[in-house]
Amino acid sequence: MGYGLQSIVSGQMFDLTGASWRRLLDLAAEWGWSHPGTKHPPQWDDHELGPDRGQEWCGSYFLNEGQVVEDADARALADALGQVLDSLPCRVRGEAAAFIRLPAGRFYHLVGRAR
Repeated sequence: MGYGLQSIVSGQMFDLTGASWRRLLDLAAEWGWSHPGTKHPPQWDDHELGPDRGQEWCGSYFLNEGQVVEDADARALADALGQVLDSLPCRVRGEAAAFIRLPAGRFYHLVGRAR
C-alpha cells in the first residue's frame, strides 16, 4: 500500500510507497521534526465516530484514511528533510526533494493508494 499526499491548496499529488513515507518521516524526526500528529479526516464525523462511540482520532501518519497534515507540520517536515537532503542516498534524495518542492499548503493522505 502506498500513500498519496495532495495539496489542499493546489491539488498537486505526490505518491510514494509506504516504506518511503516511513523513511522520510524517520529522517525528518532525526533532524528535528517533532511529528505533532495529523488531524482527523475531513469525512470524520465526531457524532458517529468520535470519543462517545469509543473511536477517538489517534493522529497517525500511517492509516491512509484521508487525515490532514496541517501546514505548519508539512513545512517543518520539509525543512527537516531540507537539512539532510544533500547527504541522502540517491533513491531517498529524489523522494525527499519531491516532497520539499510541493507547494505550500496543507496535505492530506488519500485512502488506499496502490503502489
